[in-house]
Amino acid sequence: AGQAEEELFKVEKIVGSKLDKNGASLYKTRWKGYSAGDDTWEPRENVASTGHVDRYERRQRQRTLRKASAGVAVIEYEDGEREMVDMKIEKFRGYRPDSSDDERDDDTDDGDADVNDFKLVAEGQWIEILWRYTNMYFPCKIIFWTPMKPKAKKSHKKGAGESLPKESHKKGVEDS
Repeated sequence: AGQAEEELFKVEKIVGSKLDKNGASLYKTRWKGYSAGDDTWEPRENVASTGHVDRYERRQRQRTLRKASAGVAVIEYEDGEREMVDMKIEKFRGYRPDSSDDERDDDTDDGDADVNDFKLVAEGQWIEILWRYTNMYFPCKIIFWTPMKPKAKKSHKKGAGESLPKESHKKGVEDS
């Protein structure tokens, strides 16, 4: 009977979250065909594989983003849904429509040689973005992108006459 009961309930959406007394995440779950009065608090592992936890968490992060902030992009999924994301904290990779994850793994040691390669990020480009709780990459197009400013090089004060060739620093040669 337990198996049959589980099949009756499908997640419509996640409507809230909180931590239980042990610090574990709970998600307030709205069930398809049921009202808000029937919402239940579910542990992440019970609902994460549906993609609804990822969608909820992504929407919560999106609320704090500003389009003009460095590293922020507006992306559009294949179904037309758009969201604003902070590419500095996302895990993404190049879009290869003709390759499966297994084939990607065969191409490189870990299949992810291009993960978080910001050279891939430009308006109009397709990438795949990871939804971490479902552990799946989804293709999306970058609609808008605010590039990050190059990091300023730290100034290294040198004493009078003190100088090392750049090559020695690259190779890790120590000062004597």
